[in-house]
Amino acid sequence: MDKEKIINSINIWEKFLEKYLENGFGTMTKKEVDLYIFYLLYETKLKSKSIYEISKELKISEQRVKNLMKEVYLKYKTIDNKEVLKRIAKAFLDSKIDIERKDDKVRFLLEDPILKLEFEHKVKELGAIIDYSFNKDVLVVKKSVFVSIFFSEALKNERYLVELKSKIKNKELFEMIESSKDNKNLLNNIEKFFKDNRENIKDTIDIIIKITSLFLN
Repeated sequence: MDKEKIINSINIWEKFLEKYLENGFGTMTKKEVDLYIFYLLYETKLKSKSIYEISKELKISEQRVKNLMKEVYLKYKTIDNKEVLKRIAKAFLDSKIDIERKDDKVRFLLEDPILKLEFEHKVKELGAIIDYSFNKDVLVVKKSVFVSIFFSEALKNERYLVELKSKIKNKELFEMIESSKDNKNLLNNIEKFFKDNRENIKDTIDIIIKITSLFLN
C-alpha cells in the first residue's frame, strides 16, 4: 500500500469513529453504519468509478449502489444545479447524448441517480415531462425542454447571459430568453421559436451546451 492510500485509510477510520461515537457507542444502526461507510468510500475512492465498477468492487447489485448513492446524497450531501448541467454538457460534448431530429427529442443516458434526480426536478420546474418508455436510465425530453433547462441557468447569471448574447446570432431567440418572466414562460417561448425555426434547432443546442460547459468550468 502506498503512502497516499495509508493516509486515506487513517483519515477514513478517524472520520468513521467520530461519526460512530457522535451520539454514544452502539447507537448507530447497521443501516446507518453501512450508509456512512459507503459515503466515506465514495468520497475517497469510488467517485470516479461507474455504477458497474462500484458494484463489482463492493460485491453488491448495481441497484443497491444507486440506492446507496441516493441515500448518501439526501443525508450527507448537496449538489449544485450547475454541477448537473456541467456533467450533462460534458456528456453532450463527448457524443454520449443523441440529438434525434426526426421526432424533436433529446435522448441520453443518465445512470447516476443523483444527477437523474436533479435533472427530473429541473424538468418538473418547467412543467414538462420525461419519457421513460425506452429505458428507465435513458431520459427522453423534447428539445425545447432540454434547451430551456440550460437557458434557465442563464437567466440567473449576468455573465452567462452576456456570453450567450455574444454567441447566439438570432436576435429574436435571445430577446425571447431575456424577456422570459419565469421557467414556464421561458419554455413556451423556446417552443414557439423552435416551431417557427426548425432548421436552427441543432445549431442552437450546440451553442448552448458549449457555452454552458465553458461557463461552469
